[in-house]
Amino acid sequence: MLDNPHDWSNRKITFGDFEVLSSGPDFQAYLDQNLLYQYWRDKGGPEQKIARADINPADLKAILRHMVIMDIAPGQSPFSPDKIISSAQHDFTATVRLIGTFVADFYGEITGKDIYQMQHELAANRIYHMSSMARKTGTPHLSVTNGYADGKEHLKAYGLYLPLFEKSPDSDSRSISKILVYVDIVTLNDQAI
Repeated sequence: MLDNPHDWSNRKITFGDFEVLSSGPDFQAYLDQNLLYQYWRDKGGPEQKIARADINPADLKAILRHMVIMDIAPGQSPFSPDKIISSAQHDFTATVRLIGTFVADFYGEITGKDIYQMQHELAANRIYHMSSMARKTGTPHLSVTNGYADGKEHLKAYGLYLPLFEKSPDSDSRSISKILVYVDIVTLNDQAI
């Protein structure tokens, strides 16, 4: 578990029903094989230069069905549950702008909706938590979830969260206005990580 929600120096942790990976050999091995990460990196992700405008869906046809793009805006979701575990509390909303068909098959069609409007509350808490990490650090984070929702105990979900940056109009600083996510779901027999 996270001992301190603002300290992610202990990079491989178990958090509730999922693991967070942000560095280390397993994380690097996953990144080395992930086409969306490579695209993000090549477009300037590590230098915090990639924005939504830099993403051309035609370049990503092979993986488009695995992608999600969320708008990140200040405020609290009007759809958040009355009781939220402390690690899933946040000061922003996450609204889905694009959801690939593969992801929608598992999580439902939620384009234009807040993440908390999806059917799986644990998954929504996880998505907000992971988005918060990517937003605060400006770096990629990977969630690995065994049995990611009720009735899905035989599946493992991978979610790679990649921040997209926007230059502030009145300074050289950059803020994160969107989160790009790659989602893959496999049977628990897969030993990728």
